[in-house]
Amino acid sequence: MEDLENNGQRIDEYLLGHLDQQQQNDFEEDLKSVPNLQDILDERNMLIEGVEAFNRQELRNQLKNIHQKHFDTTSNRPTATRRRLFVRIAAAAAAVLLLITTFLWIYDAPANTADLYSENFQAYDLSLTIRDQIDEQQVRLEMLYSKGEYQAAIPLFEELLTNSKDKSKLRLGAGIAHLELNQTKEALVYFNTIIESNDFLYKDQAEWYAALAHLKRNETNASIRLLKRQAEDPTTDRHEQAKKLLNALK
Repeated sequence: MEDLENNGQRIDEYLLGHLDQQQQNDFEEDLKSVPNLQDILDERNMLIEGVEAFNRQELRNQLKNIHQKHFDTTSNRPTATRRRLFVRIAAAAAAVLLLITTFLWIYDAPANTADLYSENFQAYDLSLTIRDQIDEQQVRLEMLYSKGEYQAAIPLFEELLTNSKDKSKLRLGAGIAHLELNQTKEALVYFNTIIESNDFLYKDQAEWYAALAHLKRNETNASIRLLKRQAEDPTTDRHEQAKKLLNALK
């Protein structure tokens, strides 16, 4: 059920043009493999087009037609009857306006999730070098990462992961580098690997950044699920931050 809701959010963002290029490419790849995703896309596209077509000018035209039909041609009706008819029409118009307003408010929500992501994201201070154990690759990687040169850092992360014992720290850094480059799908692979390994040193950090990655993908339910564990457990590294972000999402 949650996967369906998350896909629904991604579909809406895709149709409304709120995805960045990488997210759009990921979604179009999923369209080829995820069952029923194309059908849901088509249905939601029809819904959005229908609501956009029914704009305020259209509503005014509808009300004008109703007025001409029920008032101009029924001027001989008793005043009370005409008043009741007017109330019914006004109520119907108010309901339609409320529907349009609610719809537009819902589809403005992604801007809020983008703001929340920006407010809460800060790259992890990743220290890779150890005193008395100087490794040229690690020194270069730490320099690239600290300067925000993530595209150049990613191949070094991958190379070091093949023979390093401190894999969780490197995976965390690689995930953050991908996240900074809007490569959320790749970032989540690294974060989820740390979470599944249950590495007590980096699991909290991996969950936090995974929650932000889902937030960036507008997968609110998945983000909330990760944040709840940290918000409910005061011993986690991101306890207070998770509580604040969770409250903002709710």
